[in-house]
Amino acid sequence: MRQPRLIPSENGWWYVSPRKVALLPPEAAREDRLTQQAEEELTKRGFFTTAEPPFAVTVLTATSCNLGCSYCFQNTEASQTASNPFAPARIPRRLLVQEGVERIADFVQGRMSAIRADRLSLVLFGGEPLLNPSACTELLRRLKPLGLSNAQMISNVVLLTPQIASELSHAGLRRIQVSFDGHRADHDRARVDHKGSGTYDRILRNITQASQASDIKWQFRVNVSHRNLKGLDRLIEDLSSLPLRQPADLDLALIDDVGVGYDNDLSYGDALADRFIELIDLAIDSGLSVPVIGTPLSSCPFCSGFAGKTGAVINADGTLYSCWETAGRAEWAVGTVSDGYLPDDEIKSKWVACDYAAESHGSSEKAKRFFQKIDSHILNRTYSPGIVK
Repeated sequence: MRQPRLIPSENGWWYVSPRKVALLPPEAAREDRLTQQAEEELTKRGFFTTAEPPFAVTVLTATSCNLGCSYCFQNTEASQTASNPFAPARIPRRLLVQEGVERIADFVQGRMSAIRADRLSLVLFGGEPLLNPSACTELLRRLKPLGLSNAQMISNVVLLTPQIASELSHAGLRRIQVSFDGHRADHDRARVDHKGSGTYDRILRNITQASQASDIKWQFRVNVSHRNLKGLDRLIEDLSSLPLRQPADLDLALIDDVGVGYDNDLSYGDALADRFIELIDLAIDSGLSVPVIGTPLSSCPFCSGFAGKTGAVINADGTLYSCWETAGRAEWAVGTVSDGYLPDDEIKSKWVACDYAAESHGSSEKAKRFFQKIDSHILNRTYSPGIVK
């Protein structure tokens, strides 16, 4: 479960829980901790009363990808083919089949029964999940009777059509997260197909057409690096001008140095935080929604619950992993949907979070100050004083 965060504000403290936010006076906390009186007052107001979180499942419906991004954590080495430098070697190719959908559904039902969970959230993941759209749709339909309360997909949407969007929406998909690597020129240098062609205009076109054909909500993840930081204003202008049925969310995220031969020179500091705030103000003023961005990985429902106590990451072949970044790598496997998790002593060293291989952008103290400054600004722009549900 996501732990509450205490964030300094000019007017006191923001206290952020999974579904509620409170702006507290300066005397409500000491040394980054709530006073007993403040905690008692929040308890009286029902601030800590929330429903149990759903059991969280990520399924890779296909491990292949139609793009060749150099920084992808699923790359195992740079492309060795001179005639095609846009196809880096990746994790082994796997595709979710009908039989696998049934095994996953049985596994999820068993895990939910074991922890007495009555709600389920699903992330359709890859590779590129739309390389296997039928499995995505079938998985949504098969898991719906288990209490599927939230379903989203992480996709590059290059393969998304209005018909597929409509079918996914009717099957229960609520949100698609799509990444951008800057404005057109920057994006088209980084997010290319296997022919080296850019994808910026295709992605914007497909989002527009899918929005006309479905009720899918959009989350735009902007991968930030020293290569694209200057041009992000124009990207936000393009995204905010899309004719969507409801406002999209926008997340700014530093790309971690996890790709083969990839680096990101940006580091935590006031100058970068100020640049993020400029972009956030532009996004909010343009009608986009910006959630807080400094949620710790200790709150992740996949890797924070050891041995599948709060969620599961499942590869297309039914192998279990602790997190998205190890999925598809045999040496990090922690079990299968058919046999369950391996004994605790066998998987203890393999249970890692998604930043296990990333180079840090700065010290933990600098990271804390960076995210507190940005998130305090987002909260000041988003909420009025008091408790918000």
